[in-house]
Amino acid sequence: MIKLRAYITFLTLVAIGYTIYSFSVYPLAATIILPIIFLTILAELSKVKVYMLESKEQVAVSWTTILSIGTLIGVGINEAIIVNIISGIVSSLYPNRLPLIKFLYNISSLVATLIVTNYLKAHFIEIPYIFSEPIVFGVVVSMLYIFSNYCFAIVLMKILTGKRYRDIMNDMLAPHLPHTLLIALVGGLLGVMFIEYGYFALLFTMLFVFLIGSILRFTAEGAKKRIDELEGSNSRASKLADELNQTLEEFIQSLTSTIDARDPYVYGHSMQVSNYSLVLASKLNLEEHEVEKIRIAGLLHDIGKISISEDILFKPGRLTKEEYEVIKTHAKIGEEILSKITSLKEVANLVGMHHERYDGKGYPYGLGGDDVPIGSYIIAVSDTLDTILSDRSYKKGLPPSEALSEINRWKGTQFHPDVVDKLNELREELGDDVFKNSAKLVDEAEITGQIVNRISVKKTIESLHKEKNISAS
Repeated sequence: MIKLRAYITFLTLVAIGYTIYSFSVYPLAATIILPIIFLTILAELSKVKVYMLESKEQVAVSWTTILSIGTLIGVGINEAIIVNIISGIVSSLYPNRLPLIKFLYNISSLVATLIVTNYLKAHFIEIPYIFSEPIVFGVVVSMLYIFSNYCFAIVLMKILTGKRYRDIMNDMLAPHLPHTLLIALVGGLLGVMFIEYGYFALLFTMLFVFLIGSILRFTAEGAKKRIDELEGSNSRASKLADELNQTLEEFIQSLTSTIDARDPYVYGHSMQVSNYSLVLASKLNLEEHEVEKIRIAGLLHDIGKISISEDILFKPGRLTKEEYEVIKTHAKIGEEILSKITSLKEVANLVGMHHERYDGKGYPYGLGGDDVPIGSYIIAVSDTLDTILSDRSYKKGLPPSEALSEINRWKGTQFHPDVVDKLNELREELGDDVFKNSAKLVDEAEITGQIVNRISVKKTIESLHKEKNISAS
């Protein structure tokens, strides 16, 4: 996405430019550098996992914000910049390595936050009451830091989601505000205490942090336990519905395992088709029930191949015209199999038409345009994408750039243009790493058991951005 890259590039240039300027003008406090580095690494490696009350989302809380604010107040901006650079490096390597663009955003947004906070702090010093009361000064600087950081995060979320600013603050940032404010206030306290007591403040603050971390962990786990207890007391009707849904999911997995029994590479293919279809359906803003149907249809789109002879299905060379006509029957056979199951009738319709083309030249019905469900067009793109990307006995998989180039070549003829556009957007947002060779995933045992659960359109989109793992704090 051009806007995203431009925004991160701007922040990065500002952060680099100011850092060079600041380090050339203001001297470093050499005696405090090593303790700061040690504490920063320790803070990143000892994140506390807590659960959000409303969303039940698990959040890893880092103490780096405490050190960053405390160092800014008690030592100086250069040392605070060092804290954020080290924090960005560690968090980008542990526990998982992040792409360069995420690494740049993590560091540049925090350095930009320091720049804005330091500028505002310099002006607040001129207010006698605030500067003469250390605790008040620490609280004010902490709030300025959080305000600045949230502003940068809100702009990022606006670019990524296109949501209204109010929705971004309510849905994405408000749940994190309580623990963020608490951590910021402790950072302000650290800065004030460092001015008054020097190194002793570091020991006191780390003990205080340990205490807060224990309280957070205890209260969050207690809240989660209470939530689980409340959910366990749902009505019998709700439990029955869940059991029926689980039974359906197990049945779907059994059908998919039937394919797996013949050829494990087809199982990996079906899984990837389902995953791609789920994301594309979500990006098209389809209703939740439509997304769910498409997810299941992606898993089962090749179920009709169980009726195809293995001599034809696994033939290493080119198929004859007669053999290809036999292969083409799998779409209609799959539809007939699934249509006999009441809860999968609508899924059967998507499976039966996943080889139809936008121009009407596909099979088995020769339909096109609006006569084919959007779900079938989504599965068609996902099916072709994974087929091009993945190894088979007769070919090697192609890289994502070539695969998408091929799909774009057939945009508006074989494939629905809106679906192809969303696929291109997905690549712009997440890069090539999201596109996998399903045959290699099977070889590496990365696929087994990773069937995507039923989730709402909203949660699908949120998880898409979480995968980017761009930290806003």
